[in-house]
Amino acid sequence: MKNLITLVSALLFSITGAKATTILTFGGNGFISQNQNHLLTEAGGYVFTTFGEYYQNRVVFQFTNDTIPGKSEFWYLTASLPQDQKLGIGFYNTIPGIQDYPSLNFSGNGNGSEPSNCWFEIKEIVWGSEKKVTNLALDFYHTIKTGNPSVPNWTQGSLRYNSSIPLGAIPEPGAPLLLMSSILLYWRRRR
Repeated sequence: MKNLITLVSALLFSITGAKATTILTFGGNGFISQNQNHLLTEAGGYVFTTFGEYYQNRVVFQFTNDTIPGKSEFWYLTASLPQDQKLGIGFYNTIPGIQDYPSLNFSGNGNGSEPSNCWFEIKEIVWGSEKKVTNLALDFYHTIKTGNPSVPNWTQGSLRYNSSIPLGAIPEPGAPLLLMSSILLYWRRRR
């Protein structure tokens, strides 16, 4: 059911995508996402904080939620380039441990490890007057090193921060038809 909620949310957001929003969605089979799909929004009690962009070569986000009784959630996402480069729209492959290449780090709730091969794509980025990011659309794929290389350990996600860029790639002309047919197929299989 959670997969359906994430799919419908992404499809609806892509169809109506004119309103700027702040959302982090991620999932995967890895240690970080714990084989679950996650949807973090301000309406869900999450506080999105960005900091550390003075050179405009990195974005650092912290996502916290203290509204859940008996538990506090926290997540961190950092995407960066070497100090002499400025983050812009584009696709970036990372090579861990090498300073002259882009880097990506994602962790949360005590789950994280040294990243392995990762990538991120910036679809929108706007820098404010104080060299702080004001709008961002970023998709990412994050893997971490494990003791057993045959065991995959990945997390894939999307961050929209004051952005109207849709989540995921949805075929433009057929998006409403795709949404309706997906919902009908889901309900038909449940019967």
